[in-house]
Amino acid sequence: CPETSMTASSASPISASSKRIGSMRQMRSHSTSTSSSPAKRSLASFASASIGITLFPHDAADAAGLLRNADSAMYRAKEQGRANYQFFTAELNRRAQQRHVLESSLRGAHVRGEYVLHFQPQVCLNSGRLLGAEALLRWRHGERWVPPSEFICVLEETGLIVDLGRWVLRAAMQQVAEWQRTPGVPPFAPALCNAIFAATGK
Repeated sequence: CPETSMTASSASPISASSKRIGSMRQMRSHSTSTSSSPAKRSLASFASASIGITLFPHDAADAAGLLRNADSAMYRAKEQGRANYQFFTAELNRRAQQRHVLESSLRGAHVRGEYVLHFQPQVCLNSGRLLGAEALLRWRHGERWVPPSEFICVLEETGLIVDLGRWVLRAAMQQVAEWQRTPGVPPFAPALCNAIFAATGK
């Protein structure tokens, strides 16, 4: 059945007393249990809440900081399977800072020429004949090769993957054209569909 998801980010200034935190947990337990039931028996629609909680002044002393922290905690709640709450923590703050640095680096990586295409040959096991090559995107940032699992999702979420995908297609076709002009290289087609972005574990 389709699920209608309702997310909420809580960032209003609240005290960090244990009594207040306990009451919030009770409120969350009640809200998620009631919101998870069907609004009407005849409808296959469910509502759930992913709640991010940040504490004033422990986590931040201004509204902008509180909203930013609650947003991070809310997305963490979504990662945990939705329909739950998460408090903002120092670990979430560290991850948010790392994400900001990574995104900033990705925005200039293409201009700096840091993206590289690696080609993995595809060979027929029976005949040993070269059938094609799988194009794999790699990122060398400074002296470090960044694992695809760290940056592919950021490219997708920020939309940077659209322009980068065009570059990958052009670069792959240029490389194939160069190979075709090389004596002794048989004709073949590169695998570009899922190899560039989806096969991130290779």
